[in-house]
Amino acid sequence: MEEATRKDFKEELARAHFTNAEIQYAANNCGVDWYGKALNYAKKNLSDFSQQGRRLLREDMEMNNYDSVDINRVIEQGINWKEAALNYAKDYLNENEDADKNDLRTRLKDDDYTDVEINYALEKCTDWKVNALNYAKKLHENNQLYSKSSLRTELEEKGYNTTEIEYAVSNLSEEWIDLAYQSAKESLSEEPSYTKDELIEIIKNENMGLTDDEISAGVTKALSELES
Repeated sequence: MEEATRKDFKEELARAHFTNAEIQYAANNCGVDWYGKALNYAKKNLSDFSQQGRRLLREDMEMNNYDSVDINRVIEQGINWKEAALNYAKDYLNENEDADKNDLRTRLKDDDYTDVEINYALEKCTDWKVNALNYAKKLHENNQLYSKSSLRTELEEKGYNTTEIEYAVSNLSEEWIDLAYQSAKESLSEEPSYTKDELIEIIKNENMGLTDDEISAGVTKALSELES
């Protein structure tokens, strides 16, 4: 019974009509490290399938006939759940490029990680400034980047902090210029005689939060295309 669990062992003795007391005595004194076997199984399980927590690990061990005594001890004492949460977070982000902080926090919470473990994983799993920037770039690619204020609001709703948000806003120079360019291009399609100063004023009135340099670069590009 090399692969047998404590529960397998006890069930086998029960079928042989031993009493509960005799079964318990045998399980405790047969020389098998039942807890060690359960712990090794749990660690291998978490290594092979990192995107799980207490809830899924318990369900798996129950399904594989581990005794509740060993399951509880493994979950309460045997696993470094902070590191398990970190491994979970890294794998989840690798598989879900569009995931944000709130997505990851929700997933970890659903799998019974504690707030301390979740915060540890969030702090160490990725550079959230870069993550926020990449998220913003995808918004632009999908024509969903409208202004600096709307981007700040969206990133805040996704769980990013002020430092991460401002990093994203400050590193979207090409995207902000393109936003000004698209606005100028649309205005010129309606009235090709607009001057540069008029286009700049129109864009400023749209309250996108763009700098003078970003607006000027976008307008210049639009006018150059019109002239060519």
